[in-house]
Amino acid sequence: MFVAWSRLLRTMVRGVKDDPEFRALAGAVGSLLAVGTVFYALSQDWSLVDSFYFSVTTLTTVGFGDLAPEGDVARLATVVYELSGVGVLVLFLSQLAQRGMREREEKGGRRSEPA
Repeated sequence: MFVAWSRLLRTMVRGVKDDPEFRALAGAVGSLLAVGTVFYALSQDWSLVDSFYFSVTTLTTVGFGDLAPEGDVARLATVVYELSGVGVLVLFLSQLAQRGMREREEKGGRRSEPA
C-alpha cells in the first residue's frame, strides 16, 4: 500500500513540475479545499480538521452526512461550492490517473492481461 501512495505522490510532483495545465488544476483543487476549509471553520465553528474533512467528502461526492452546514447562507454556499468544485476535482483526478498510467507504460511496468 505504501508503494501505491508513494507512486501517486511522485506522479503528482512530476505533474506539477512538468505540466503547466496540471499545475493549474492542482492549484485550483488546493485553493478550493483551502477556501472550503476556512469557510466552514469560520461559518460553522468547526475545527480545521472537520472543515477539511467536510470539504473533501463534499467535493468527492462521498457525503457521509455526519457533518452538515447549518443556516441558509452556509447551505447555499455549499451548493455553489459543490457545483463549482466537483467538476474541477474530477478533471484533476482524471488527469492524475492518465499521467500515472502513461508513466507506468513508459517504464514498462504494465501488467500483463489475463489470458
